Amino acid sequence: MRARWSLALLGLIAGAATAGTPLLDAARGGQHDEALAALKAGSDIDARDETGTTALQYAVHRSDVALVRELLRKGARVDVRNDFGATPMSEAAITGNVDILRALLAAGADPNSPNEHGQTALMVIARTANVEAAKVLLGKRADVNAREDTRGQTALMWAAAQSQPAMVRLLIKHRAEIDAQTVVNLNQRQVSGEPRAQHRPSGGFTALMFAARQGCLDCARALVEAGAEVDLADPDGVTPLIYATNNFAFDTASYLLSKGANPNLWDWWGRTALYCAVDLNTTPRGGRADMPSLDRT
Repeated sequence: MRARWSLALLGLIAGAATAGTPLLDAARGGQHDEALAALKAGSDIDARDETGTTALQYAVHRSDVALVRELLRKGARVDVRNDFGATPMSEAAITGNVDILRALLAAGADPNSPNEHGQTALMVIARTANVEAAKVLLGKRADVNAREDTRGQTALMWAAAQSQPAMVRLLIKHRAEIDAQTVVNLNQRQVSGEPRAQHRPSGGFTALMFAARQGCLDCARALVEAGAEVDLADPDGVTPLIYATNNFAFDTASYLLSKGANPNLWDWWGRTALYCAVDLNTTPRGGRADMPSLDRT
């Protein structure tokens, strides 16, 4: 997401196809003094360029706090959305500038307004270690359990998936739903020798599964201590313990066992955590634990 929006901006900054207003051109070019002068001279504050981007959005992108504050003071539209689906708030979440987040929220920006992927500012920030920015959003009623459009992931899931234990603890403190699962979809999967596609579910990930897969022991510990169900499986029957084992996260696997994870649960393929642990030592380096090693069959 960040690459798509920021690179689009950088391309425009390098050489815009068409000229805008003095304020817009100055903000786009990072010319702080010129932008303030244009604003004082009465240049159109909400003018858009060929991508629908305003001076406020460019100022946020460049983390120009003073210009952002002055634009907001003069009445710039705070929730404007450009052709990429980005808003000042969504760009502020990417840059992580706490002062700009505060300024936008004070001006009435919606903390739960999604970007083009259905992700809120809190979801974007939850992937990072920027706990202060997350606190600012949560203090302005950001929805801790909002879900993005594609897979239904929450901010807590994003934090666990990116191995951010401090963020995980903060979101739990603000009543994040511990055992929420991603959307379950039915996908067609072809079985060898079977001409008919087999409909099998996918998804159903919890924050603990993400933490186990990534081997984030501190994330797993925070989730389990908050009451996460250690044996809650995805639609394929894969438990957090199996995810940890399959991804060489043995410290996390050991912790889950110490907290009562059942080592004898089978997944859809008939694997237990013990089977996966043994199979990891019989596959070639870089091989997949869920496929037999050709040189040992």
